[in-house]
Amino acid sequence: MQASCAAAPRIFCAFLWKDNLTSTSLCLRIEFMQQQVLQLYGRAKTIEQVNAVFKLASELITLTEELNPLSSTLYELVLERRTELLKKPQQRAYSASWFPLRVHSLKSRSDAASGKRDPRRIARKRSFSAAAAMPPRIRRLFTEGERAVLYIIASDIRQTGTCRCTNKEIGDRAGVGLTTTRNALRKARTHRLISVEHREQWRGKNLSNILRMVSSCWKHWLSKFRPKQGFAKSSKGVRKAMSSETFGIKEQKETISSLAVSYRSEVIPAHFFRKPSYG
Repeated sequence: MQASCAAAPRIFCAFLWKDNLTSTSLCLRIEFMQQQVLQLYGRAKTIEQVNAVFKLASELITLTEELNPLSSTLYELVLERRTELLKKPQQRAYSASWFPLRVHSLKSRSDAASGKRDPRRIARKRSFSAAAAMPPRIRRLFTEGERAVLYIIASDIRQTGTCRCTNKEIGDRAGVGLTTTRNALRKARTHRLISVEHREQWRGKNLSNILRMVSSCWKHWLSKFRPKQGFAKSSKGVRKAMSSETFGIKEQKETISSLAVSYRSEVIPAHFFRKPSYG
C-alpha cells in the first residue's frame, strides 16, 4: 500500500511532462505552418497554387484550438485571394519564347497553298521526275517531287561519287520545297537506297551531309539504262533558283526602285547628289 502510494506522484509527474511536450511541439508546428502559408501566399499566382495554400490554411485553423489571430488573418487573406481568382476568367498562359508570335491568318490551308508558283520550278520538277532514273519497283514508292529529288542526288553521285549539297540546294535544283526534300531523303534511307553521313561541327554550323548510293539494284539500273546521267548538262539542274514563295517579288522590287529613281530625278535637283569638292 505504501509502495503504490509512493509510485502515484511519479506517474502524475510523467503525465504532466508528456502534456507539456505535446503542447510545445504543437506550438512549434503551428508557427512553422504559419510561416509556410505566408511564403506560399506571396508566391501564389494561379488558382491551383492558391488552392494548395488554402488547403494548408484550413489545416492550420483546425490545429489551433483557441482563436489564433494570425492564423485567422492568413485564412481570410487566402480565402479572399481564392475568391478573386475564381471570379476572373481563366487566361491561357503562353510560354516565353525567343521567337515572335505569328499573326493569325484568316486564310484556310487551301487558300494559303494556292498562291503564286514559279512555272519554271514546276516544269523542272516534272521533267526530272519523268526521267525514269530508278527501277519501276522503286519508283512507285515515291511521289513526283521526291523522284525529282532523288534524280538530282543520283546525278551528283554518278559524277563525283557522293552528293554534298545541302537540302535547300537539292530542293532548288529539283524544283521542290525543303519538306519534300527531307521526306525523300528519309524514305530513301528507310528503303536502304542511300546512306547519310552527318558532319557535325563543335561550336559551329554543321557541314552538309554526305549522301552515298548503297543500292546495287539502283546502280545497275543507272549503268544499264541511264549511262549518261550525271555527266550531261541537263541532268545537273541549277545551283540557285528562285524560291516558290518569292515568285514575282523580284519584278515588283525592280519596278518600285525604277519609280523611286525617276521620282527623285524629277523632284530633287541633281546638284544635291553631287559630292563636295575639296581643294
